[in-house]
Amino acid sequence: MTGTGFHLLVADENNGYAWKTAATLSEPGFDTDSWIGNACLTASGKRAAVAYAPTNKPELMARGAFAALVDLTTGTVTKLPFQASLAYFSPGCGNGEQAVFTQLSYESDAEQRTRLLTVDAATGKTGTPATYPGQVISAVPTKNGIVAAHGNRLVTTAAKGRLTEITRTESVPFQLTVDASGGVAYIDRAKSKTTKKKATSRAEYLAASQLHTPNARAATVASGALTDWDLTSSACWSSAITRPPSARSCLGGGPARLACVRCQMVTQRYTPPGRSYTRTRPSIGSDAEPAQRNPERYRQMRDEHGA
Repeated sequence: MTGTGFHLLVADENNGYAWKTAATLSEPGFDTDSWIGNACLTASGKRAAVAYAPTNKPELMARGAFAALVDLTTGTVTKLPFQASLAYFSPGCGNGEQAVFTQLSYESDAEQRTRLLTVDAATGKTGTPATYPGQVISAVPTKNGIVAAHGNRLVTTAAKGRLTEITRTESVPFQLTVDASGGVAYIDRAKSKTTKKKATSRAEYLAASQLHTPNARAATVASGALTDWDLTSSACWSSAITRPPSARSCLGGGPARLACVRCQMVTQRYTPPGRSYTRTRPSIGSDAEPAQRNPERYRQMRDEHGA
């Protein structure tokens, strides 16, 4: 993330997880000494969707970030014909080769709306954009359509701006991840009446069959202090708990096995400010790849959710 552009890094197990630059993304005409961006990995592990922008242009953050697809095998970059929001949740990937980019309204706009754009990372084709009322965030593609957060509820999206509620949450759900079966896991922060106690959160899970069921009841698969753990997608493309909470890290019964059996547990330390990335490596599985972490994305997410 220097003046030359936003560097997308990859690491292969066969090469001892040594980092290398898959692609460097930038645009001409910007006098800047650094770039920032967010990326997500498609289920094949072969492609990344990226939103990026120069750091000295805050007006681009709302919906002016550039968008691209990167072939991680060849390094080929496909620039996309639209701009997107630079936010911790955009773009979002699921259990296929699709990615969802988010375009939020500017704060000064009279009416807040969200535009979602789905891209096929394998072909580079962009689907028909759809606009929704309010802020629709953390959107991820599933085989049953896009699932996202809209206030303190989880919703599915449809054409003509229609949102269908799946379930209610305590707070705004975030860090949505899709597992191989099409189920969705997410983090929900517990409400607290005092600032003296450390904020807590839970990992909740909805099976694919529940995503079109009104008033679906999510299963709690983990809980702990808000800043002590995270939720991500593992190399087997299941949702995985990173840095499991010390207390009640895995809860027994039913879909709770998601955190303990179906998913590969990983250990991760978040990078302090000033460093670029840290590695995440599944504890089992020969085909596992480390996940890249962007400290700026982590800070954005935790600041927004009151950490």
